[in-house]
Amino acid sequence: GQGGNGVDIPVTGDAPATLVGEGGRGGDGGSVTLRAAAGKLVLQTPSVFAAGGQGGLASDGSVQAPDGAWGTFAAAASAVDVQGALTIDAVWTNGTVVNMLDGAFLDGTGVFHNLAPGRLNVYGDAAVAPDGGVHNGVGAVITSHGTNTVYLDSNAGTVTVAAGAQLHTPWFLVNAGTLQVDGTMRVGYSGAMGRMAAFAPGGFTNGANGLLTGNGTFVVDGGAGTLYNQGTIAPGGVGQVGTFNITGGLVMEPGSTLAIDI
Repeated sequence: GQGGNGVDIPVTGDAPATLVGEGGRGGDGGSVTLRAAAGKLVLQTPSVFAAGGQGGLASDGSVQAPDGAWGTFAAAASAVDVQGALTIDAVWTNGTVVNMLDGAFLDGTGVFHNLAPGRLNVYGDAAVAPDGGVHNGVGAVITSHGTNTVYLDSNAGTVTVAAGAQLHTPWFLVNAGTLQVDGTMRVGYSGAMGRMAAFAPGGFTNGANGLLTGNGTFVVDGGAGTLYNQGTIAPGGVGQVGTFNITGGLVMEPGSTLAIDI
């Protein structure tokens, strides 16, 4: 619920004055869970609202109290198929298979956490673009099968771009997991909509635990950026022969590895 607004508090004394009353903090969002006893769930253009309540204003209107924390959303089923537009104003923590079908679009003020053994499959022209971003945890997998946009903020698991697929991740700047790129993966703000689209950092970091591999193309900020490798780049795959194309600059940091098999 919304926090209450503050009220003026009269004070008596030698110099009569009025104290400003503070507004109340917004209430926390609730929990929404959808369950399928057997089989899968199909979400057809739904909206899930579990955001926290808005904080109240001070009595003079100058300060707003904090909003309440986001609530949570969970879909408990063998798989979840998303069709059409899905608005999420909540924290979605996924541990099952979510299929974003062709034409599906996930947005809203929420956040998507993909945790092991979670699988997020993105098909056709589907997009996963919540304001709070997408976070892929250890043991979790995101796979692009089409021409897709995912607001990936962090990766400690595996992101796969299938052969012939194109994945754009405009917010993704540091990798701590595996990027298996057999299609085209574009990182950076070039041509992006949304958060901080006006800023072009011009760089992507593959962290010390990061692995870039496959037989595809990795594009950094439209080709104008630089890939800073602190981890491993393995064309074709570890122990395999292949070609991994980088569009942009490449800096091999101290301690990094370029694993080439011939």
